[in-house]
Amino acid sequence: MEYRYSDYYDRCFYAPILFCVIGAFISSINVRIIVITCIEKTWNDSFVFSIAQLVLICFLIPQCIRPLRQGGWYLRKEKEKDKLQAQGYIEHIKSMKQEFYLSRDRLSLTDSPGSWKGSYQMVIDGDVYYLPSSGALLPGDYVIVQYLPKSRFVLSIRRAACDSVKNES
Repeated sequence: MEYRYSDYYDRCFYAPILFCVIGAFISSINVRIIVITCIEKTWNDSFVFSIAQLVLICFLIPQCIRPLRQGGWYLRKEKEKDKLQAQGYIEHIKSMKQEFYLSRDRLSLTDSPGSWKGSYQMVIDGDVYYLPSSGALLPGDYVIVQYLPKSRFVLSIRRAACDSVKNES
């Protein structure tokens, strides 16, 4: 299975940063409206709307920061050419549900019907990797994985026969 670096970058670094900047801008406007309304004591619909917006943004920003905490922050300096290769046995695969959203063929910020409910954390010989889909891989499978070293995002993963890998070495 192959995953595109550009999708990881767009959805796990660029989109969360953009949302946070826009959210901070809108929040600053709403705080200003709330403060002015409180000082002037002119309670109106814009006051209620500003509070509702502020509460919504305060709820959504931590949700959008999750991809950054999950390794997306490292993508600002990591490039596709930095990828490393590892091989080993899959110890376990854990669905991360809503840690950061990934759909079938692209990373996305929303979950659509028929898509996976999040991403996967895969432990291969004690090392943790993150990928959008576990496909047909199961614990105990011997795999070769290409990944980004800091974020641990998988760019490529394939099942391999353990004997054929040892013979190639």
